[in-house]
Amino acid sequence: MSDDLLVDRNDGVVTLTLNRPDKLNSITGAMWGGLRDVFDEVASNRDDRVLVITGADKGFCAGADLVAQDMPRGTGGRLEHMRGVGRSAAALRDIGKPTIAR
Repeated sequence: MSDDLLVDRNDGVVTLTLNRPDKLNSITGAMWGGLRDVFDEVASNRDDRVLVITGADKGFCAGADLVAQDMPRGTGGRLEHMRGVGRSAAALRDIGKPTIAR
């Protein structure tokens, strides 16, 4: 897990913090895969009962960081990237546990 995504577990509550306060917690290309990994892990871990997603400092999340160095530039790369974003969104939808955006 990168420093951009912080995961804390406490008594069945998983707190996922988007940790890029200097960019209002906007999501880089690499973070999408990390989010999907966390969502899949929470879904499969019986001890995890609820997921709380929050942002560090002032902002929750400004959306995708379109100027991040790891964002794809070509048409094919962008299509594959958006498929990955879709897989991350589906993993969040399919968690099957209460999810709170804070």
